[in-house]
Amino acid sequence: MLRIVDHELEFVGACQKHIDHITVRSQLTLPNECHEVFHHMAELGNLIKAKEPG
Repeated sequence: MLRIVDHELEFVGACQKHIDHITVRSQLTLPNECHEVFHHMAELGNLIKAKEPG
């Protein structure tokens, strides 16, 4: 069973905001490794959202 604590949710949210900021502010292409990490973080974020009550 997936167990997510509040600070992990905050971490993912903060990272997503930072990623969005980078994406909006510059049109630089991210290296493949970074893209992979961001992709997995996005998937984790979706899992967290799916587990949130309501």
